[in-house]
Amino acid sequence: MQDHLPPTQQPDLSEADKWRRRYEVEAQQRRKEYAIAQQTIQQLRAEVQQLCQLRPNAPVLSPSSQPPATLQTALTQAEAERDRLAEALAQEQEAHARTRDNLIGALSDAMGHPAAAKPPALPEGRSER
Repeated sequence: MQDHLPPTQQPDLSEADKWRRRYEVEAQQRRKEYAIAQQTIQQLRAEVQQLCQLRPNAPVLSPSSQPPATLQTALTQAEAERDRLAEALAQEQEAHARTRDNLIGALSDAMGHPAAAKPPALPEGRSER
C-alpha cells in the first residue's frame, strides 16, 4: 500500500505505525499487569481457603467478642485504606486517559491531521468575509 503513496506520505505512515506500536505495547503491559493481579488474587483466595481447612475448629471472631473501640479503630483504618485505594485508582485512570490522549494526538500529528486544530476565535462582533 505504501508503494502507491507519494514519497512525502510514506514517513508519516511509518511514524504513525511507530506511535501505534507504542500504544499497543502500553496496552499489552496493562493487560499483563491485570492478569498478574488476577492471578495473585486467586492465589490468595486459595491460600485463605487452605488455611480455613487446616483449622476447622478455630474460633470465628464475631463482632461482639471485641470491644467497640477496637472495632471502630479497625473500621476507621479500613475506610482510610479504601479512600487511599480509590484515590490511587482515580489517579491511575487519569494518567491512563492523559497517556491515551497524548498518544492519539501524537499519532494524529504524525499523520498530518491535527486533532485539536481549530481556527483562532474572532473578536466579538466580527465575522469572516
